[in-house]
Amino acid sequence: MRLNYLGDDGEVLNITMPNIFKKLKDGTYIQVSFFYSGDTYLFEFPHIYSFDYNWHFKAMPATELGTECHSPKRIDSLGVFELDNTNGSEWMTFLTEETGYYTVSIGDTTNPNVKLIKWDYCIFDEYKNYDTITSRKFETYQEKGSWIKLEFTGGASGEKYNAKLSFEAERQGDTCENPLIILEDSNYVQIKDDSYYQFTPTESNDYLISLNSSLDNTIIYIYKECNGTQIYSGASSNISAARCTLFKDTTYLIEIYGLTRQSFCIKKYIPQKGETCKDAVEIKNTGKHHIDHPVSDVWLMFVTPSAGIFYISTIDSTMSFKYIQVYKNNCDSLIAERRNNGGAILSYVEFFVEKGDTLLIKSNYVSFYHDAYSIILDYKEIIQIGTSCERPLPIAEIPASITTEKFY
Repeated sequence: MRLNYLGDDGEVLNITMPNIFKKLKDGTYIQVSFFYSGDTYLFEFPHIYSFDYNWHFKAMPATELGTECHSPKRIDSLGVFELDNTNGSEWMTFLTEETGYYTVSIGDTTNPNVKLIKWDYCIFDEYKNYDTITSRKFETYQEKGSWIKLEFTGGASGEKYNAKLSFEAERQGDTCENPLIILEDSNYVQIKDDSYYQFTPTESNDYLISLNSSLDNTIIYIYKECNGTQIYSGASSNISAARCTLFKDTTYLIEIYGLTRQSFCIKKYIPQKGETCKDAVEIKNTGKHHIDHPVSDVWLMFVTPSAGIFYISTIDSTMSFKYIQVYKNNCDSLIAERRNNGGAILSYVEFFVEKGDTLLIKSNYVSFYHDAYSIILDYKEIIQIGTSCERPLPIAEIPASITTEKFY
């Protein structure tokens, strides 16, 4: 690899292949891929050849700092620093001397924007932590010993403005021993990737923990106490809500894990029409129908206008469907079913219906996760009664005059 040493005279000195370590305030060392003048570094020269060789510094043309990710300006300490938007963007870097919360507060400028890269070599398709903001404050939780690079954009070209870097070692909610106390119907922002909250219901009820968006790898756990019995586990992708029965005056610990911090709230669950067979949502017409329901089981009712081969299909979903069940005329007479044991996103079932059949349709997707989707109810083929031997017209319905061949 090639590493830059930035001399006091503005020259860039390069060195090839040794391992380089920087000493932190607590006396420990971290490996780095670039370094700055005025700091102390250790060089480890690996013995990889069977012959003697020399290492040397070589002077290279000076690089203007701040113009690209590979040569950022350094933020030397916590506090206020100046930004210069001469080139439309400016790269800055700082070293996390401690594990904790780092906040960048941006001063008076137009449409401020920050991109964060936790990666020494500026490889955009491999870094793990990336955030973009349009507000005046940017927060990130980082482990000790990381070079964090920030690209500041926005504002008028050539505009100078100030920003401030601040640090907090820990916050309430970092651990299950020190959870953040939350209240019903209030909005909160996830403390960090893995954060803990304490909640005591004012009455026994089903409660819904709603996230502001459904994202991959978001997990919700609920415990009776720290390191205690787990009463709910929402380990799945694309989760946007979790529902669980909680009891009055019982203190619960809620753990939320997600690679992207987001806002959430907890509130009493209000029963929705369509949760039970007897309270099924009536569908008036065939075609595509949107379903946005906070529980996994949704009941629909449809009265068939004609005889024929009828089909039901789910579409537009990010969740896996467990099954579709179809009952006729009551909640016990199952006539068709499709189960997706492999976790398919779509479900499809078809069956024969008579005119005037009352279909009670139960759609079930991954339990307790709120997800909107669509369902299609339609005919694959409409069969006119009396036009075939298999579907004769009842004797009571024989017309006064017959003009075409029919079967009775």
